[in-house]
This record gives sequence, structure tokens and C-alpha cells, in this order.
Amino acid sequence: MRVVIDANVFVSAALKPHSKPAQIIDLVKEGKIALVLSHAILEELRQVFRYPKIRKELRLTVSEIDETLAEIGQGAVLTPGNLKIGAIKDDPEDNRYLECAVEG
Repeated sequence: MRVVIDANVFVSAALKPHSKPAQIIDLVKEGKIALVLSHAILEELRQVFRYPKIRKELRLTVSEIDETLAEIGQGAVLTPGNLKIGAIKDDPEDNRYLECAVEG
């Protein structure tokens, strides 16, 4: 099974290691499901994890965040990001998840 995971799920998993989102990330780590990502999603993750409040809570440096995201990216199916979808009008940036899912 291939999955595209929203940035909020990654953050929730990191902040609450025993939560349902963390269980999903564990399935990815265990190779039970394949993570599908795009460069746009990776960039969003980079930005979100660098928010001061989140960095403070997780006690991570910018370097540690970048290393973790590089590891995540290496283990994922990376889509080319060529497809453009405009289905989500209220929050157009969320279209990146649909685009990734279709390409993946």
C-alpha cells in the first residue's frame, strides 16, 4: 500500500509518540506501507518542523530536522511534481497532496 501523509500527521506523530499518527509513521518505518512524497511536501515539512514552537517542543536543531527529513525522503517514493491540480479552492496549497497521490 502507498500512502501520502499530510504534514500535520508528521507533526502529531513527532509530538505524541504513542498516538495514531505515530502508529502510521511506524508502519512506514517498518516497511509495511510505502510513503509517497513530493519535493513540495518535503519543503512544507521542512518549514513546519522549523517553526520555533515545534523546534522547542521537540528539542531539535535545524541540522537535525534536515537530517531527519533527508532520511524520510530517501525511504520514500518521490514523485516528480509535474502534475498540477486545482481541486481544493479554499486552501490551494493542499492540492500538493492530491498531486502527489495521483503521481504516486
